[in-house]
Amino acid sequence: MVRRIIAQNERIVIGTDVHDVRHNAAVVDREGQILHETAMPAHRKSWENLLKRLPDCQVTVVYEAGPHGYNLHDLIKELGHSCKVVAPQKHVGVKTDKRDARAIAKDFLASRAGIVAVPEYAKRVRRQVVRTRESLKKEARRLKTQINSMKRFHGLEGGLAAVKKDTTGYIEYMEKVQQEIIAFIQAKIKELESILKAIAMEEEYEKQVKALMSLTGVGFTTAMSVTLGIADIGKFKKSKQFSSYLGLCPVENSSGEKRRLGHISKRGPGRLRGLLVQCAWSRVRHDEDERERYKKLSARIGSRRAIVAVARRLAVSMWWALKNSGGADPVQLSV
Repeated sequence: MVRRIIAQNERIVIGTDVHDVRHNAAVVDREGQILHETAMPAHRKSWENLLKRLPDCQVTVVYEAGPHGYNLHDLIKELGHSCKVVAPQKHVGVKTDKRDARAIAKDFLASRAGIVAVPEYAKRVRRQVVRTRESLKKEARRLKTQINSMKRFHGLEGGLAAVKKDTTGYIEYMEKVQQEIIAFIQAKIKELESILKAIAMEEEYEKQVKALMSLTGVGFTTAMSVTLGIADIGKFKKSKQFSSYLGLCPVENSSGEKRRLGHISKRGPGRLRGLLVQCAWSRVRHDEDERERYKKLSARIGSRRAIVAVARRLAVSMWWALKNSGGADPVQLSV
């Protein structure tokens, strides 16, 4: 059965609402007219059939970043078409998958959607090593807290520890089990750190990691997190853009002659922003000039705002370090 052609020799945007089992797609032309809508199985064959109905068209598939990662992006690129991943948007009014697909396409055509930089597959795999290590460290901390809470709850720790005594040995056994799990997790964390050291020796990342570690307060873990966490440093043409991406720049609400700056935006990767704040504290402790600057700022705007200012300065230093290490095209990054 030959299906009808939807469009030919046109610029087409396909807004897509992605789910595990089904993809809702809205085929839209350059004027924003909806040419076709479909709910199809989340399968390669479905996309091949849809794209065949758009012969000689300049097709761009657009979908929102989410838990499904970049699999659809990789598939569409493999099929020879353009694919853009955009930041999730909150749409007002009735929400359905069909409406979401339409809104994604129309927001992209109207340039209202923020494009997400998609790293290469190899970099995404290496980035997962960092994230898995962080997840395991968080799990180890959670288990340690759980052990202390359990002992305190049963009166085996704290000021009332002498009141009760575990004669069955059950609590002691459960603590032993959790301690063994923690030891296992910590062993796996060390293995992942060995893998990270091997990744840091790769030609693509070696110069960038060394450049970041040359900055006061920046350790190996932070250097690897930033190197692998940023898809393409060349996307940031100025250091201020990099700071803004990390959510370290203040929000602004200005009108006319009045300029109002508020708290930091906290947009972008919160994990990297938190690491930079930790590095900022280390920087204040070990860098005399930075410590003096922090003290002056702290007296004027408070310690919390002052340390964020230090973190923002560190982000600028990181941008320059990555630029000078060859992590980006110098022409793209010219200020």
